[in-house]
Amino acid sequence: SDVHRQALLDAARIGGMSVLRLMNEHTATALAYGIYRSNEFDPEKPCTVAFCSMGQSIFSVSIVQFVKGKLEVVCERSDKVGGRDMDECLMREFAAQFKKKVGCDPLS
Repeated sequence: SDVHRQALLDAARIGGMSVLRLMNEHTATALAYGIYRSNEFDPEKPCTVAFCSMGQSIFSVSIVQFVKGKLEVVCERSDKVGGRDMDECLMREFAAQFKKKVGCDPLS
């Protein structure tokens, strides 16, 4: 959030650091990806890559396009759904499959 970004900038200033640019972790990941694969990108046709992160409670995605020597963040989105929610979905699906195969509901 903007509050978190401002707190980070304030902490850096208090610590005597000059922040040139603040980027989220997806952009940093995309930048590292682009540096290591820079020779593989076409100079004219963009290569579109999705960077996804599912934490315990937040799922976020960044769509990035690369051309040789350039990175463009097309969009970024986060939502408050994460690993716990995925665990719940998987548990219910596996329980349904188990009940269908064995005839016993493991969730009851």
